Amino acid sequence: MFQEFFKYVIAPIIVGIALKLFSLWLKEKDDNN
Repeated sequence: MFQEFFKYVIAPIIVGIALKLFSLWLKEKDDNN
């Protein structure tokens, strides 16, 4: 049961952080160009 909680709470947080870092990377890439 804890694994289900972990999967549904931690996974979205990791995805959100990944998207945030990806958007920041795209901004830096655009600035360099």
